[in-house]
Amino acid sequence: MIQRLKKTQMHTVAVLAVILLLTLNQTVLFTAFAPGLTEYLVTMLGMVILAFGFLVNGLYFNSQMGIKKWHHVTAYSTFFMVFNYVIGLVFLSRDNLSEMAYYLSMARLWFVIGNAVWLYADRLSLTFKDIKYKHLGVLVLLLLQLIVVLLGMPSVWAIETGAFLADAFTASILLIYVLNTFFREDMAVSRGYFYAFVALFVGQVVMTLSAMSAETLIQGHLLWILGSAFYWKEIHVSNLLVPKQETLQLQNQFNLYAKNLKKIIDKKTLQVREVNKKLIDELEYAKIIQQSLLPDRKMNYRDVTFYSEYFPCERLSGDFYDLYRLDDDHVALYLLDVSGHGISAALMTMFSSNYLKSNDQNLMRYRGFKPERNLRHFYDQFNHMNFPDEVHMVLFYATLNLSTKVLTYCSGGMNCAPIKFSKSGDVRYLDDSEGFPICRLDGFFTPEFKSEQIQLEKGDRILFFTDGLVDMEKNGVFDTDELVDFFKAHTALSANELNREITRRIDPIKNRLNDDITYILMEV
Repeated sequence: MIQRLKKTQMHTVAVLAVILLLTLNQTVLFTAFAPGLTEYLVTMLGMVILAFGFLVNGLYFNSQMGIKKWHHVTAYSTFFMVFNYVIGLVFLSRDNLSEMAYYLSMARLWFVIGNAVWLYADRLSLTFKDIKYKHLGVLVLLLLQLIVVLLGMPSVWAIETGAFLADAFTASILLIYVLNTFFREDMAVSRGYFYAFVALFVGQVVMTLSAMSAETLIQGHLLWILGSAFYWKEIHVSNLLVPKQETLQLQNQFNLYAKNLKKIIDKKTLQVREVNKKLIDELEYAKIIQQSLLPDRKMNYRDVTFYSEYFPCERLSGDFYDLYRLDDDHVALYLLDVSGHGISAALMTMFSSNYLKSNDQNLMRYRGFKPERNLRHFYDQFNHMNFPDEVHMVLFYATLNLSTKVLTYCSGGMNCAPIKFSKSGDVRYLDDSEGFPICRLDGFFTPEFKSEQIQLEKGDRILFFTDGLVDMEKNGVFDTDELVDFFKAHTALSANELNREITRRIDPIKNRLNDDITYILMEV
């Protein structure tokens, strides 16, 4: 409310200042500088060109940013208005006042026609929302001006009549603009546009109904400069500053949510760990069911071998993974890490398994061949559920073409990228894809998922793992650099032997882990 009052006061001061200047012009300046009124008019028209030049820039910038795409056409029409004003100045320099007035009238008509596009955009055909039709519309209007100019030549009818008709049409449209903005439901939002159109309308009426003279043109264009200033400011505030403030507010809320997320998760985890001992038998049975859904620890698909290991820190784990065929030439795998541990996390892994791996063969291939499509579907399904706000998960999904050895992958916010170890000793992290954790942010944020591909060669090894393997604070097995050095130091070992060496490092502490450890070792 305070901001609205400040805006109203600012607009009122501006209007009073212009009224004072108009009065000053009429009573003092026009008399004092009577011999130099032509130069005064030239200066005023130059200021109009400058003011609407700034407006063109603001309109076009907004259209390119996608804030108000309809401003694309408005920017074009305002540009042609400026262009016509330049022509009018040329005629004024040659003392052709009638031709000058005619081009200025056509220029203002250009402006109001261009504004009709965005003002009534929601009432126009959807066809004209396509950018190519916008350009076509501009060309049609340009052709229309050429026709009107020809009709306005003295040989057809008096050029003064053409200028008057253009001015009258412009004033009529501006009056419609004023009424439209005044009766809009969001008048509080469009108040700046209302002031702009009122200033333009009054200035146009002055130039239409009064006898053409330097004084009339100066007074009318002074009001048009005021209108363009209101117009530009409203574009800047409503389309840039306000969205920026809303974005910053949303970002602050998101940061607060992210900051408190870990505390909430730890609290829920502690509650799960303190569950009554009477549930131990049921938990053991649930553990058997969960682990029965995991694939074999060693699997071969043609000449590609997979070794997988799974070390839950509790009876039920928040880590889960799977390996399965999509068809004869493609194999899919995924790892996921649900927030927390225990029963709630295990239940989430069951939900995840159901949506990531469809029982329908056609759906399995349709989503499996494009990991980003699968993660997008999974994210949407997750947000359709009524899970607690603090529940979230990260995952990594990949598809391997067994014939071409091309691995297509996408990360859903996985905080530890898989590592590729070449036979030559080169190391590469698979962190080029785009994704976002699976969480309840629908309505606040719409993530994008994008897959990447990598060509594998014979002898390449890839380690897919959850963060428990490299979390020194919680588990103390490896950190990321130690893990890379470990692989480099054991290059000569077979994949089976290398897997045994990794498990040998984990076995002594597997009963006192503070976070689940899951990994898949793939060798081509």
